[in-house]
Amino acid sequence: MPEPAKRKPDCSELSLALARLAFLHAGDPNVKNLDDVVARIQKDHPGLTRQDVAKAIEEATTGHVQALTDAERQLNAIKREARRDAELRRQIAEAERLIKEGLLPTSESRPETATDAIKALEAVRDTLNKRLADSPPAKAAKMVHEAVRDAKADAKEAQRLREQIADMRQSLASGTVPPKPVRAESDASVAVKVLRAERDALAKEIDRLPAAAKARAEKAAPKQLAALDAQIAALEQNLAAGTLPPQTPAKPSPATEAVQAKRAERDAKRKALSQSEAAQIKRMAESLDRAKEKLAKTYIPIKADPPSNTPASKQLQRMAYERDRIKAQIRENIRNMAPKSTWAKATGLAGEVLNAPRTLITSLDASAPGRQGLILSVANPRRALGAGKAMFEALASPTKAHAINEEILNRPNAPQYARAKLYLAPLEGAPALNQREEAFMSKLAERIPVLGKAVSASQQAYVTYLNKMRADTFDAMVDTMTRGGEATDQEAKALASFINVATGRGDLGKLEQAATSLNTIFFSPRYLASRVQFLAGTPLYKGNAATRKAIAKEYGKFMLGSGLILLLANLAGGELEADPRSSDFGKVKIGNTRLDPFAGMSQIVTLGSRLATGETKTAKGEIVPIRHADTVNKKGKTVDAVGYGARDAGEILGTFMRSKFAPIPGAAVNLIEGENVVGERVTAASTAKDLLVPLSFRDIYATMQEQGVPRGTAISILNLFGVGVQNHEQRASKSPPPKKRPSFSDR
Repeated sequence: MPEPAKRKPDCSELSLALARLAFLHAGDPNVKNLDDVVARIQKDHPGLTRQDVAKAIEEATTGHVQALTDAERQLNAIKREARRDAELRRQIAEAERLIKEGLLPTSESRPETATDAIKALEAVRDTLNKRLADSPPAKAAKMVHEAVRDAKADAKEAQRLREQIADMRQSLASGTVPPKPVRAESDASVAVKVLRAERDALAKEIDRLPAAAKARAEKAAPKQLAALDAQIAALEQNLAAGTLPPQTPAKPSPATEAVQAKRAERDAKRKALSQSEAAQIKRMAESLDRAKEKLAKTYIPIKADPPSNTPASKQLQRMAYERDRIKAQIRENIRNMAPKSTWAKATGLAGEVLNAPRTLITSLDASAPGRQGLILSVANPRRALGAGKAMFEALASPTKAHAINEEILNRPNAPQYARAKLYLAPLEGAPALNQREEAFMSKLAERIPVLGKAVSASQQAYVTYLNKMRADTFDAMVDTMTRGGEATDQEAKALASFINVATGRGDLGKLEQAATSLNTIFFSPRYLASRVQFLAGTPLYKGNAATRKAIAKEYGKFMLGSGLILLLANLAGGELEADPRSSDFGKVKIGNTRLDPFAGMSQIVTLGSRLATGETKTAKGEIVPIRHADTVNKKGKTVDAVGYGARDAGEILGTFMRSKFAPIPGAAVNLIEGENVVGERVTAASTAKDLLVPLSFRDIYATMQEQGVPRGTAISILNLFGVGVQNHEQRASKSPPPKKRPSFSDR
């Protein structure tokens, strides 16, 4: 171990000896610091303290310089600790002296590391320094120092502001933009604040200079161009991938011509992206979610979506269709929940009451195939069998009826049904009167105990058959016409118009808004309009060559099927009337029973023929005039062509219109006249029977009597399936012309 350096003149022999003893113990590998050395020394010399040992080492080693070895580093650390110990004690004594004398300390550096004993001494020192900093002399000195510092800063700031103001004034005078001043805002005196306000006012004036705007645009141009290039590249990537970028709010700012050109290019890309399928799907999904939310709340009003001319994919069409279904349900819920005035309640109840008899007399049968569905059923018998199966399933089970109609509403072509306005009658809920099938315009009949369930089942069967025939026919016609492709909206509308007409859902044109009122007065105005439109070929006027060809094919199949039916009826012994002026035209005569296989169209043809020719054919086969004109009889006298008591054209037309009255208005006219439209006497009892007994049941007994049980049963079954059946009363001698009972097809 190295010996301590020769002692200094002021180093005592005791300190030198004690230092040597400390160095001797420090050479032990188990000794780590000064505390370990002091502990070893105190075993042999209990009277020595840590301070004595540290002071001895400090006195003996001050000014000593020697080369270090690995073994001596530990000894040097002990030496440094001893010196630090002595220094801290000196600092503590100095701090106590300054506190007594009221003086300020000088700044000193802190040691890097220390032992626990050193840290304890440092804590004592720091506590004393804190007390010293809080003493009155220290606070007074601090205040003076801060005042001097603030005064110097204010003077420097005031000088800088004056220079800035002078430069700004010069720039305003010359119209140039000075360099942007570096602002160091801090608390300042009133004078400095005034100068700052003046500088800021001048800065605002400079910012309004054209040169300033140009300078800002030129400075921002590189960054703007880089950002726009990145945005355009991202938009092109989104367009190629069919995805959408995240929304970022636009921040308009001054720009150079190059930046404006890039912005225009970017905006064009954004517009193209906004019209892409991905963007439309996103908007449609959001619209669908909003519609579902509104459906849950019910009371939120719905705004109609603006029409879009952008061709939509099947996915978008499906989403729009689902959204529109939900919105329609919301509107229905709102309408049903909305408070109604006394007048609205009264008119609504009156409409239900007036339409209830029609619902009753058209129920308790399976008449859709031979009534509204006759044209499509005859033209497509195989399709009619499938719809007939669905009809009987719906008749037996409301759950099955719901499932069948949901299947129709969820077909791939369902969105096109809606856009083309193919009529699909609502099966559930409380739709508006003008949205229902005309035969079931009242819900009141469904509330009748026991009978109401049968009425409801009849409606389910009726609606299900027609909806399935309409949807199946639309799908088949589109598939045949496009050979498995997709029809345009124009083509789909033409096909849907034909199917609506063929199934008794005629277009009322300008009278569409009055449809509910017309249904209260007339038995089935849409059905009558559909038969006129079908005979006039109105569906052929719409669409293009492809749709006209497809519709003409359906006309041909119907005529072929009808001809086959008439041929079979003739072979079975039925008689046919070929003269359109006769009331038996187009009907099959079996004794005194008439079958109408044309669902009421023969009556329209007969009326048109009579009015066009001015003649009619009587039951005896005579051709008589119905138009008033002077003529010479056999006796050479000039007389009216229409004989006395004979029916003229006006009466024939009036009788035709009267036969189309709804049950309640028709009953009222019958009671006033004292006889019905075919001249039969009426009473209150017979009128009540006509208002309550279903049409299909009225002629069963008479048919059985007239035709016998086997043939009568067959004819009655046809009647239950909607084929018009009329039974003429037997004529006695000198009796009036034969009368017939009205059927639905007459209406």
